[in-house]
Amino acid sequence: MLEQHNKIINAAAKKILAPEGLFRVGSSRTWIDDNGYFVIQVEFQPSSYDRGSYLNVGISFLWETSERLNETLAFNIGYRVNKVGYASYRGNDAAYEKKMEDFAEAAMEKVREYSMLFMVIIILVRPISSYSEISVFESSVALLAGVFMADNYYMEYMNDRISTYYLFPFKKKCTSLLKRIVISQVYLIALIAVFYWGFVLMYHPTNYSGVSIAVLYIQCVCACAASMFFMGILCFTATNLLRNIGIGIGCVFLLWLFLTSSITRILPQLLQLFKLSGEVVQDGFLTPYWPSRILYAVVAIGLLFLNLYLVNKQPDYNKKGWCKHGNKGK
Repeated sequence: MLEQHNKIINAAAKKILAPEGLFRVGSSRTWIDDNGYFVIQVEFQPSSYDRGSYLNVGISFLWETSERLNETLAFNIGYRVNKVGYASYRGNDAAYEKKMEDFAEAAMEKVREYSMLFMVIIILVRPISSYSEISVFESSVALLAGVFMADNYYMEYMNDRISTYYLFPFKKKCTSLLKRIVISQVYLIALIAVFYWGFVLMYHPTNYSGVSIAVLYIQCVCACAASMFFMGILCFTATNLLRNIGIGIGCVFLLWLFLTSSITRILPQLLQLFKLSGEVVQDGFLTPYWPSRILYAVVAIGLLFLNLYLVNKQPDYNKKGWCKHGNKGK
């Protein structure tokens, strides 16, 4: 029988972490934020001598494969959250519930910090000298969106919930997936809107173009939003279609490599997702080629309708969590 302090820990984690997209590993006290090829894990670590919990949060890179998730998890970056210390359960349920909610809130703060790590790396490795150059990081954040959104539906397989999720009404399934897509997009756009100024603070660029900084800022955010929308929906669709998150991300990564290479110049301008129309203009002003962004955004909307069919399709009978819960194969 589950002890009372464990029930309180699980309830607090479910209340705070689950709405943010984290899922629990089996019946353990570990919660996961899946980012494709790395995960951010939150562990309410038990004590060997007392009823209570420490809090550990960190990044685990999935360098190896294993049928058991716990065998691959390690704190490659991060570990103990020292500011919350250790919480011992002394029989006061209300007080311990409040303490565990504080733990969960502290964990979410760390998860958000680690999820921004990719953007910080981009700023550090992409030095710039002018405001218009900031737009070149559009391709990097587009790839980030693909990895970030790949499991928006496939998480139902990984979380062992697909057998029950499939039984939901079609409208409810569509609503939940659209909500996840909107939340993912809003979060990524917010990151871009904030980290744009990270480039400004880091490199103090000059504006050579004569165009206002506000216009450059809006254009950069809008271009990134369009390309992230396409790459995110494409990776989401590929994963759903192939029923394999690794292959889905891999296929999109190959397309991304092509679209960011010099080979893409053989394509019509309309098909060059990351084209900048000011590349050969002697005005120091790199502006996104909007027709290509609009085209790819429209394609992404079309892919959304394809996902409506995929979501309503019966899951493969041999996938995790299908026959396990008494469902019959095809």
